[in-house]
Formats: sequence, C-alpha cells, structure tokens
Amino acid sequence: MPEYRISGRRLPSDNGATNPFPAALLDCLASYTYLLSLGFNPANIVLMGDSAGGNLALSLLHLLPSVGLAVPGRVVLLSPAADGQLTHVGPTASSTVNAKSDYCYPLMSTGVCIEPLRGDALSREWVSTSMWLSPGARDISATQSSGWFSGLKNSRTMILAGGAECSVDGMRVLRDRILSDLGKGESRRLVYHEEPDATHDWPNISIWEPEGEMAIDAIVRFIEGEQ
Repeated sequence: MPEYRISGRRLPSDNGATNPFPAALLDCLASYTYLLSLGFNPANIVLMGDSAGGNLALSLLHLLPSVGLAVPGRVVLLSPAADGQLTHVGPTASSTVNAKSDYCYPLMSTGVCIEPLRGDALSREWVSTSMWLSPGARDISATQSSGWFSGLKNSRTMILAGGAECSVDGMRVLRDRILSDLGKGESRRLVYHEEPDATHDWPNISIWEPEGEMAIDAIVRFIEGEQ
C-alpha cells in the first residue's frame, strides 16, 4: 500500500494546518509513477479507496491524464467523500433525512473533515465548488464538471454507497457526472450499487452482514473482470 502524507490540523500555537491539499495527491501520483517505472501495466492496476481515500482516488483519476499517464484498469470506491461540506440541503436532502442514521454526520456538518484538506490558503467556498475536493457538490456547474472523468472511458469503475448516508446525494451526483463523461453506450463501465438503509462505509462494518460479505465478493468479481 503506498504511503502518503495525511492532512491534519495543528493547534493555533503550532502554526495551523499540516499537509493540506494537494500534498496527499502528489504523494499518490509519485506512488503510481513508481509502479509504472517497475513495469506494471496500468490495465492491471486496481485503484481503491474508501471515504476520504475515495475522494483522493477521484482526484488522482483526473490528474493522471492531465500529466500524460494512463488511468488504472479498475477503480473501486467505497462511500467516496464526494460532498464533504454537505452542500445538498433541504427537507428531502440526504443531509437532512439521514442526519440521525449516519455516524459521519457530526463530522461533516461541523466541517471537521474538510478543514485539514483546505488548510490555511483555501476558502470553504472554494472547496464547496471544487471538483478536486467536492466532485459531487450541488453548486458545481455542468460546464465546470464536464469532461472531468473522461479518463474513465479507458477504465471500469465500481462505486458502493449506502442509502442511509448523510452525503449520499453527493455520491448520486458523482455517479451522474461520471456517466455523462462516459457518454452514450459506455454506461457499462460504471457499476453503482446503493445498499438500502446502510450507513457510511458499510462494507467495512461487521454488523452489515450478509450484505458486507456479498459486497466484498462483488468487488472481487469486478476486479477479476466477471462483471
């Protein structure tokens, strides 16, 4: 597993944030290029991330074609953090309906998750309209998001979400933006599964059985090219 710098917040007396965006992204890029330098075929590489790691994987997927590198053959995202500031609001929004069912709600609603990433240089407004950090945010225009995931035309992606997640609206928007970039006739390149009533990162939580085991089996089949 590649190592990367973890974003965090120091105490005010310790001079603010440490390793904000894009530190971890650049470390992931370095790890990926190292794999390529060893002779690995991108088609045989699987990029996988859950929660904040899923967000990081999405950023890397956009960056790779921008620097002339091929995307990995398979991508697996578990509850990717596509809308860390919960920009989808209203009485029917998942941030409202699932506020009591998702253990991540206190973290996302207070900004604890996004503060380390934005550091001291980036505003909350920038983060909430940035495809880098909020690819499923509400207020990102179609012009801004168009083409962002075009590199996935050369890959296959699986997204596992939970219907009881406070940020599942962002994952649904992420799904639709990926499908838009894939274009007509290429929807088979994206597998999206939303487990009813499941909370954040449910395949990694032991109480979600047998659904969790079934999800892991589906991931294995996806990686092996059986679906």
